Formats: sequence, structure tokens, C-alpha cells
Amino acid sequence: MSFVPEPNGSRGRSWRRSSIPLGERGRVRVVLAVVAFALVAAVLVVALTAESFLRGWAESEINDRLVGYTVKIGGLDLRILALGFDLVDTSFTQDAHPDPAVAHLQRFGVSLSWSALLRGNLLSELEIESPALYLERANIVRETEDGEGLADKGWREALFAVYPMEVDHVRVRDGSVTYLGDEGDAPIELTSVRLEAQNIRNVRGQSRYPSPVSLQATLFDSGHIEVEGAADFLAVPHVALDASFALDTVPLRRFDPLASEVDVHVDGGVLGADGSLEFSREKRSVYVRRLRVDGVEVTYTAGSGSAAEERRQRWAEDAAEQLQSDSTTKVYLDRLEVRGSRLTYHRVDRDYRLFSTQTSLTAKDVANRDSDKPASFEAEGRFMDAGDLAISGSYRATNASPDFDIDVNISETPLVELNDLLTAYAGFDAASGMFAFYSELAAKEGRLEGYVKPILSDVDIYDRTQDKRRSVCGEVYEGAVDVLSQILENSADDVAAKVSVAGRIDDPEVSTWDAIVSLVSNAFVKSVSPGVDP
Repeated sequence: MSFVPEPNGSRGRSWRRSSIPLGERGRVRVVLAVVAFALVAAVLVVALTAESFLRGWAESEINDRLVGYTVKIGGLDLRILALGFDLVDTSFTQDAHPDPAVAHLQRFGVSLSWSALLRGNLLSELEIESPALYLERANIVRETEDGEGLADKGWREALFAVYPMEVDHVRVRDGSVTYLGDEGDAPIELTSVRLEAQNIRNVRGQSRYPSPVSLQATLFDSGHIEVEGAADFLAVPHVALDASFALDTVPLRRFDPLASEVDVHVDGGVLGADGSLEFSREKRSVYVRRLRVDGVEVTYTAGSGSAAEERRQRWAEDAAEQLQSDSTTKVYLDRLEVRGSRLTYHRVDRDYRLFSTQTSLTAKDVANRDSDKPASFEAEGRFMDAGDLAISGSYRATNASPDFDIDVNISETPLVELNDLLTAYAGFDAASGMFAFYSELAAKEGRLEGYVKPILSDVDIYDRTQDKRRSVCGEVYEGAVDVLSQILENSADDVAAKVSVAGRIDDPEVSTWDAIVSLVSNAFVKSVSPGVDP
């Protein structure tokens, strides 16, 4: 329709409506609009129907290929323009322990990789939003018992069945990992996980590590983890990786559930570290530039005879054997710093504790294999929170017999602080007196030499007020010890004895640290309570 002017004899003009046919072009436009609307409606109906069908089909195809796990898919959304789909509200359960689910994915999207297609490669991209991985101790035990790795569970085959294109790009947003040990233990939590891996199929040029990889996460709400590097996902027999890493303000007390598995207990403290790592078929190395621990309390429990102690011994032996026997693996720690910490040795079967407070430790050039220079260490603290403690020395990692030297100095410490130790090994305790201990030990080419020198001063073993509840025999015994110590006093009112140590350590099965700990601890106990077997 249109408006045309109509003269009416006046100075102005009036208008009237006139009807004009649409014409052929107009009718075509109307028809096309109707057809387009019908097609869109049809596509939506087909898509909704297809999504329902495809959800069931995908769930069935995946479960047919998985071993030991079951997948449940809440929904499937087609992404027509991206030539892909999204799996929504997807959960994974372990058949042996189905409650709770080991993983839940809010969205699992797979689509065509257009960047790879432009290079003539038909590959896919994965985008995973809010994946939550939940592992209990039972899940880990089950995986260990069946003797199969995760790669043997059919995960790759399951994905390929529903989307037959190899993956070239993976992106994970807002992920989380939770591990729960024994009942009552606090969980180990990794949150805000962001992971990206590109060029997985190596279609953009050739290099040793062609795939950029990045990872950021939060550990225990306050700690931060960052990994940046590159990988070769096509390497055999396993993925190769070359990356730098950094850890910051990681709360150590949250690792106590894991540490308690081997009778070591951790409370307080934060950890920070940075370095690099490289793992390939030809090379396996971990380089830690700096590792720092502040304000931690560590209790090492021995003599419990528990399964945890057996696990610790077995784990330590296996780890030491593997690190020393595997010529391709090298672990190097440039600098270790421990500040403001408390270290405790708790002997359960003898019911005594030895500890150091305000402990500071620095170690340099620590390696698991032969290196150009020996590792060195220095430590100081307050022995039994009373006397000054200083330890220094060096050692060289070797597959032969232990090679080390170590100096230990403990200054004036009230002897009453060691009464639990005296009671455990010698059957008496002290009423007063001071204790000091000095030792130098060195081992090289299987030959051990050195000395230990304990000093007791102003010792008073027998005290009627302290020992009034002891038996008559106990009082007589402590009185005899008191008399003996007075007879042995030198001109400086000290009981002192410098004992030379010499011998051979020819057993290559004894590690350097095993030898150091055993020799120093046994020498110390012998010096406090001579004549007893520690």
C-alpha cells in the first residue's frame, strides 16, 4: 500500500490510501521466510530428539569399553556449528567402590579443531569445565591390587568410540582433586585447577617437546602451584615432559594423613620451592633450585612395631634402591632451608623423646647420584629446648659404601631433661647435673674413624625426694651409680670419656643416611648410659 496526493481546491494537500499488489518478488520473500522458519523448527525438533538418542548411545558406547568403571551421562547438547557436542552432568564410578563417584564433570565438550583443519589435519578439541576428582584410600588400594594402569582401563578407546578424532587441544577450567585417607583424616584438596595442553598431535612443526603445557592450582586453600613447560604426548613408552615449577605457601600440616602412613607426623609449617624437571626415555631429572620450610613440627616415631613402621622401612629401602640403581634418574637439590622448626625423635617401645626446638637447617648440593662436589649441611637449634645443638658435615652420594664426615656438638644441657632416656636404657634417672656431647665421625672407602666424647658435670643421681616412691632395690641401685660417678669425676668435677671409633662399613646395602643416623644415635645413647645395648 501507498499514499497518493489528492487535490481538493485548497492551498494544502490531502492524502488517500491506495492498494498496490505485492508483486512476484514480495511473494518470494514471504515464501522463503515461511520455509526458513519451518526448517529451523524442524532442526530444533530433530536436534532435541537426536540429543536424547545420542545421550543413551554415547553412555552405552563408553561403558562397553571401560574396565572397572561405569559412566552416567545426565544430558547431551549438540554443537552443530562446532561439529561437536557437550556431555553435561557426567559422573564416573569405580565398580568395586561405587559410592561416592570418583569423578564428576559439569561439562565435557568435544569439537572439531579448526586450527588443525587449516593445516590439513582432522583433529578434535576437549574443553572440560568444573571437573571434580574424588579419591578415597579404597580407590587407590583397588587400583594397586588389580595390577593394571589407568591406560589399560579403556579411556582412550571410549572417547574415540563416540568422537573418532584424535585430541589435539585440551583445556580444563575450575577443576578440583580431593584425596581422603583413613576415617577422620583431613582431606588433601587441590582446587581452582586450570590446565591447558596444545598441539598434542604435533601438527604445528617438529621439536623435541612440541606441545605447550601449563598448570595452575590452589593447594589447601592457601598454597599455590604453577607448572609451565612443554611435552611430547606421542613419546613412548610414556609422555615426555620438560617444565619449570613453583610452589608457594603450601601448608604442610595437611600432609599429615599421608605422612602418618609411615609413622611420621607433621604439624604446622609452610613450604615453598621452585625448580625444573625433565622426564623422557633418555633422561629423568628433577632440579630443585630452592626448597624452604618454615615453622614445621615433625615427629619421627620408631620402635612401634606397627604396620606403618614396616611400610616406612620398605618404602625407604625401595626408594633408595630405585634412585641409586636407575642410572637415568637424577635428583638434585641446590639448596634446602628449614627455619624455626621443631624436630622430634619418639621411641615408642622405650617411651622417650629427643627433640630440637628453634631448629634451622641448611643443606646444599644434595644429589641422589655421584656429583662433582659433596653435599654439605649445617644445623643448629636448642637440644631439649635447653642446650645449644650444632651439627655440620658433608657426604657424597655413591653406590659403594657410605662416604661422609659429620660433627655433632651439644652444649650444657640439664641432665634431668634426659631422665626418660636414662630410665629407658640404664634404669635410673638424675636429680641434677649437666650433660654435653661432642663427636666427629668420618667414613671413606669403607673405613670409619672418629670419636665420641660425652661430658657429665655436677651429677647427682640419687635424690630421696625425687625417688621416695622407688623400691629399696631401686634406691640402692641409684645410690651406687651416684657413688660411681663421683669416683670418676676428674679435676674439673666432670665425668668425661673420649672414646675412639674405628672400623669398616663395607656393606653397600647400607645407605649414607642410614649409616649416619645409626652411628650418631647409637653413640649418643651409649654415651648417656654406657654399658647398655641401644
